[in-house]
Amino acid sequence: PGVELQEKPTLADLANHSLPDLLNNRKILLAVGRLIPRKGLAEFIDHSLPEIILQSPDALLLIIGSEAENALNKESGILASIQQAIARNQLENHVILMGRVDEVTLSAAYHAAQLFIFPLRAVEGDVEGFGMVATEAAAHGLPTVAFSTGGVPDAIADGVSGSLVEPENYQALAQEVILYLSGERRAVTNATCRKHAEKFSWNNFGKQLDAVVQPLMNP
Repeated sequence: PGVELQEKPTLADLANHSLPDLLNNRKILLAVGRLIPRKGLAEFIDHSLPEIILQSPDALLLIIGSEAENALNKESGILASIQQAIARNQLENHVILMGRVDEVTLSAAYHAAQLFIFPLRAVEGDVEGFGMVATEAAAHGLPTVAFSTGGVPDAIADGVSGSLVEPENYQALAQEVILYLSGERRAVTNATCRKHAEKFSWNNFGKQLDAVVQPLMNP
């Protein structure tokens, strides 16, 4: 898996993006990916987001992604579970479900956010192999707070590109998010995130491959 380091888009680049206007002046928590059980978003909304909102009332969770098109029962699927969690906690003003978006809008969302949220759950038979989306967030200079499960620790450098939290400890996850939103995690910056993402850049992989191939071509 590889990434390209992303420069902050210009106003011209963002002219056609479809981010809602109400993102202005909010502290954006971003989640990106297919809406599947192991992403843990309904559980995050139930068990972490209320405490985050209590401490940071202007926080807004922006969810980008959709359910699989072949989901058998949309009314009892993951999207429905997320919507029910929102309603159950009366968080309609603190969560936006955007569905699928184009690349310009996705990049704009990464740059607009203060923090990437990755509350993965352990689901039998469906393990997160690497956590590529956390590396993509880092390539945009965006830190990630995540449960340390599956291959996620390979994608996030704790204290450099974000923070790793004990799996399913939703209280600890909420507190870590609050520390970022309050500015207390100063060691993790745009620069440290991008530095971490450089290790996974296609340019870096090319240099490594060249170092292996060149001696073989010129014995």
